[in-house]
Amino acid sequence: DGSNEYLYYWKENNDGTSSDGWQGITSTTSLTTMKGYAFKKTSTGDTTLSFTGTFNTGTIGSADNLTRTASAYKPGFNLVGNPYPSAIDWDAATGWTKTNIENNTLWFRSNGNFPSYNGNTHLATLSATQYIPSMQAFWVRVSEGNTNGTLAMTNDVRVHNSQAFWKTGKSFPRIRLTVNRNDFIDESVVVFIEDASDEFDMYDTEKMFASDNSYPQIYFAIPDDINLAIDALPELTNDLVIPLGFKTETEGQFTISASEFEDILPGTKIYFEDLQENNITNLREENYSFTSGIVFNTERFILHFIPEHNAVDGLTGDESGDGSASGIVENSDKFNIDIYSYNKNIYIRNNSDESLSGIVKVYNLQGVEELSKPLNSLSSIKISLNAMTGYYMVVLLNGHNVYKQKVFIK
Repeated sequence: DGSNEYLYYWKENNDGTSSDGWQGITSTTSLTTMKGYAFKKTSTGDTTLSFTGTFNTGTIGSADNLTRTASAYKPGFNLVGNPYPSAIDWDAATGWTKTNIENNTLWFRSNGNFPSYNGNTHLATLSATQYIPSMQAFWVRVSEGNTNGTLAMTNDVRVHNSQAFWKTGKSFPRIRLTVNRNDFIDESVVVFIEDASDEFDMYDTEKMFASDNSYPQIYFAIPDDINLAIDALPELTNDLVIPLGFKTETEGQFTISASEFEDILPGTKIYFEDLQENNITNLREENYSFTSGIVFNTERFILHFIPEHNAVDGLTGDESGDGSASGIVENSDKFNIDIYSYNKNIYIRNNSDESLSGIVKVYNLQGVEELSKPLNSLSSIKISLNAMTGYYMVVLLNGHNVYKQKVFIK
């Protein structure tokens, strides 16, 4: 009625701010088929919305009915709607025309956050699903490099579906990360797919940041200023490090937990590093809690994957100039040590209950010692190495035992 109840549609080719994107409807008008609308109510009590007209059926949508404008606030994001009096299936085998739709992905709005669903991987974040209820609005995005896209459908996409069906895409190894602040929750997913690349591709899903400041946000920042809710990577065979971004408009205490990691390469260690607090947590065994003020930080956290076959060699013998040793330790897994690297940092993680003491030395591949320092740690240490890019040998001298691991410094 213009005073406490409002109806909006989204104008993709806006002038570059969120307020310019939402366009209010101020008078009686016919609603456009397949356009998405948002209803806002500031008054108390229930409101009944009534619609008149003929139920839609058959083919809906036309060529180039979506746009991507470089100067827009959210370039390429179009708010569309299910035009049928039934649910529709985003994964329907026939009936869809999707041209220049980014990664076969859709986004919903749930309260103030944006769950996403990728039709290529069948993976979702939060409450997203392949089924779109009748009259439900959802977002799609015209892919970069295009000014127009097409979304059209026929009756073949319609289904009888009275409740949500959560499809989890169990065919791909993955880990789901959840951040929680007072039950305000956000998620991001890393998934390992043989055909995926390290760059933005059809298996990835961009992050659509929450419009409600109560929700903390976690995401993966990749080159070209792209933030991801679902980050698809090639199969995990070697050490892998992924920076994890964090955003919050509300200060407080937060908890990050991991789930659905059972199918990741058996024996792989999953470490979560807080660069600000200098803490490292094994996410397979425990959650991580921390406090934060208001921040938008693309580099606070790091996710480390250390496959089992990259565990250090346990050796015994006299130290030599090149860090070599001879003879196999009979019980070399006693200390359960991981040695790995990221950029110019070397990590030594002690997974046992015994204190790990001794000396750590780093040699280049010509046998020249680059670093030597004492070691005494119950958990883990991080050593910064100011050296040229290349491979180095980390040698840990613990009593009569010698542990070695080759690492790459960048």
